[in-house]
Amino acid sequence: MEKKEIIVLSAEDFLKTIYFDNLKIEKPYIVISIRDDDRILPIEIKKTNLCKDVLISEFIDLPESRVLELKEELNNLVEKGLYFNDNKAKEVFEYLSKHKANDDFEKILIHCVAGQSRSQAIGLFAEIYFNEDYSNISKRLHEGNFDYFLKLQEYLPKEKQIPNEDLLEIIDRNKTNYSSEDLFI
Repeated sequence: MEKKEIIVLSAEDFLKTIYFDNLKIEKPYIVISIRDDDRILPIEIKKTNLCKDVLISEFIDLPESRVLELKEELNNLVEKGLYFNDNKAKEVFEYLSKHKANDDFEKILIHCVAGQSRSQAIGLFAEIYFNEDYSNISKRLHEGNFDYFLKLQEYLPKEKQIPNEDLLEIIDRNKTNYSSEDLFI
């Protein structure tokens, strides 16, 4: 299987790409659209000759541990499952796994509202899962998306997983070097 191109975008850049072909996409791609809920980005992304499939996953940009701490205040979100829990991680993994088995795309477009937290964690997981590429860990992983990546990493074979202490060391280094410009690779 050839290496897959993983493109992580903000919602605004994603829309520009889809509607104005900013990235000049000429090869088959799949989409992971991460939304807080359908009121934030109430558009429909349809399959086309090039867009082979779309996963719309709704979850807020707050780790499960924090959501559960604030359960009383966030009861509505907990009831609806609008946070990144084991079910959301499984949904993302099964979607990517299906397309890995089919080998029916060359690019993955992943977006969330800002393109800096949820989509970066999923982008990092996809780079490792499809390409065994660990080179962007320090650019994609930070304190705000650590929990998302940890849940996804559980789906990697043990030998491909990154030890938690190594991930925490990267995050510690990034606290002083963190820049949103570094996230868009």
